[in-house]
Amino acid sequence: MARLIGWKAFYDDGKEYSSKKIDWKDLPPYGLLVVVEFYSDGSKEKHFNKDFYVLDEQKLFGTNDIHPYLVKIKAVKFGRWSSNSLFNKVINRADKAVL
Repeated sequence: MARLIGWKAFYDDGKEYSSKKIDWKDLPPYGLLVVVEFYSDGSKEKHFNKDFYVLDEQKLFGTNDIHPYLVKIKAVKFGRWSSNSLFNKVINRADKAVL
């Protein structure tokens, strides 16, 4: 299987960035329009029209639903609404909590 050897990112301000000069984590967080992946077999893959772009385990992907990735990395926890009675019970427990 071909391995990812690099990428180029194209932004709405006309700037483009290459993996040869910048790490993925250092790219600007907003304005990404297109990402091109380059593979060891000479192939390339374009990603566009997505809300989020992720480099994960040497594979790029674009998605409009970031939640599955956030669950995978286990760094983000998701809040939820509840009934008033449940919330009041839990907030009372939290008020009395000790470490």
